[in-house]
Amino acid sequence: MRHRLLLLLTIAAAHFLFPTSVTAAELHGNVATVDLTPPAELKAPLGGYGERMNAPAHGVHDRIFGKALVITDGSKKFALVTADMLGFPPPFKQAVVDRLASRGWTTDNIMLLASHSHTSIEMNAINPLNTFDIPQIGIHNPDLFEFTVANFVRLITEADKDHSPIRIGTNSQHLAGWNRNRRGEDGVVDNELTVTRIDKSSGEPLAVLVNFTAHPTFMTAREMMFSGGWPGHLQRTTEALIGGHVCVMYYNGAEGDQSPRGRPGSGDSRWEMAERYGRELGIVVANDWQNIKTQADTEFQFHRQTIPLPDRSWHPDFLQTGG
Repeated sequence: MRHRLLLLLTIAAAHFLFPTSVTAAELHGNVATVDLTPPAELKAPLGGYGERMNAPAHGVHDRIFGKALVITDGSKKFALVTADMLGFPPPFKQAVVDRLASRGWTTDNIMLLASHSHTSIEMNAINPLNTFDIPQIGIHNPDLFEFTVANFVRLITEADKDHSPIRIGTNSQHLAGWNRNRRGEDGVVDNELTVTRIDKSSGEPLAVLVNFTAHPTFMTAREMMFSGGWPGHLQRTTEALIGGHVCVMYYNGAEGDQSPRGRPGSGDSRWEMAERYGRELGIVVANDWQNIKTQADTEFQFHRQTIPLPDRSWHPDFLQTGG
């Protein structure tokens, strides 16, 4: 049995076991981190809640970061990028790709994954196609767009240097009681935690990929400072517990109606609720990481697929109102 690392548009860094006769190549990789926290003079708005009316953040509770993992087998390479951000509009990724095209980067071999933080950069503020000037959905900020794109270009460029041989392993488990379906108790709940461990061949930890599905919504529209939310606390806690300058990278799942459940004893402060949740989940991740076995015998493949959606149409209820 050999491990095949599949890097897909919809399943990032998933690591599956199945038989294959393909000869695997040795993989090499490296990571990089960049501080994405906008300076105050950019007057960056926080995303996630329309009632904030595009108001700029009041300050910084904890800094937000972007992290990149570049993997190569010598003939092809892939960049997996995570960030403490709400999301990425399509023009944002294209701008990053355009500036990296001369270095072998394309739309197909770069994946951007957001934590979906509701106390981070407003997604529509970094969308050049957003010309509506509607504060409830965010107003485009060209300077913020340039600041963020430049940081992502620098991030991927730094991770694409000094690659070391790597070993990979993964594990998943279900965590009951950590999230819920906000549509009701009978709704589907995705409570699977997936942890992928990437070490250098020397045994030194390089990266940990963490996937768990829940909106970072402990903070409400009233919290007006930049923060990575509970995913930020998760990453910092796991990095501290593992040590060795490991880079912990969190990416959300299809969070939809998945909301986090506050941990017992969190208190009334929204900031405390987020910190407690992230720190306790970080402990779970670190404990799981210790038991993951890695191996170098890995086939490396990735594939990007665009899924067409149905044509846009008016909702029947809206039509009944005479709209």
